[in-house]
Amino acid sequence: MAIGTVMVLSASALSDFARTADPFATALPQAVWALCAVVVLLIASRLSLGILQGIALPLYIVACLGLILVLIPGIGVENGGSVRWLRFAPGLPTVHPAELAKPAVILLLASLYGNGRIDARSGHGFLLFGGVTAVPLLLTLLEPDLGTSAVIGVAALATYFAAGGSLRHLLPAIFLVVVAATGFLLVNDYQAARIAAWRDPFADPQGAGFHAIQGLIAIARGGLTGVGLGQGEQAASLYLPNADNDYIYAVIAEETGLLGALVVSGLFLLLVSRGLLVAARSSSRFGSIVAAGISAAIGFQAFANIGVVTGLLPVTGVPLPFVSAGGSSLLVLAGAAGLLLAISRER
Repeated sequence: MAIGTVMVLSASALSDFARTADPFATALPQAVWALCAVVVLLIASRLSLGILQGIALPLYIVACLGLILVLIPGIGVENGGSVRWLRFAPGLPTVHPAELAKPAVILLLASLYGNGRIDARSGHGFLLFGGVTAVPLLLTLLEPDLGTSAVIGVAALATYFAAGGSLRHLLPAIFLVVVAATGFLLVNDYQAARIAAWRDPFADPQGAGFHAIQGLIAIARGGLTGVGLGQGEQAASLYLPNADNDYIYAVIAEETGLLGALVVSGLFLLLVSRGLLVAARSSSRFGSIVAAGISAAIGFQAFANIGVVTGLLPVTGVPLPFVSAGGSSLLVLAGAAGLLLAISRER
């Protein structure tokens, strides 16, 4: 989060000054969100596993209601062709309900399978997995937000697998999800254009391929050690879209080079490996399932963001965990990290 606060300032200062005459318009709120996130993390780390099981269903209901409200005309806030945010009053920051859906799905699935009453390998257990996952997944796809839908899907699959889900059920489910996602891409012109730009961004360098090309230029300029903090030209010249959010890894690569980018990637690997270790060592079945699901969600989201910036994956609006600008994502992720600490403490 500290790295994120510094890089958000570096990525947004000049664009904020050009737009509002305040170079801290994005970075200062992000620093406040980071402090709030620390508080959320500490509170979550003191919660008992019993409390987590008790709030699983209410949290899931709140997340689904938020996703429904987003889709109601006049309530959801549109940006970049998608309706993903809620603003409860003028002047208040927007809220992204899909962020809450990620831990909500993990906690509810873990509470269903964690007490041993429902066998994840049974047909009934598989149907519960499908029902719990399908509602927020489909609502998120309708926004449309394919990146966040993928994170929710991977988190749910990892949770189901950690609960002992049968590969006999899991493999057909993965196949159906892939087929559905492919069909969604084919019928959605907005997403289809992103796939085409991913395959050959230089075919339309000033249009659909602009994002991908500018990210690659930023990485190339960084070299081994980078051009220095605050010295990046891609974000400063406003060439790099969403520099403080979706493409902040490109800013890291430009200003701190390959070494800095590897440090950030290494921190994610460390965080995920420690989370999986917490899952393996937990004396509670519920805690073990939750820790595995959270670790998978954080790891896949980081992989998806870095994959987009480096050209490995098509462009999707997935923020880099703990680093990208955005209050909703930061608070939810901090809460999730706090849950890992709580599960570790229970052991």
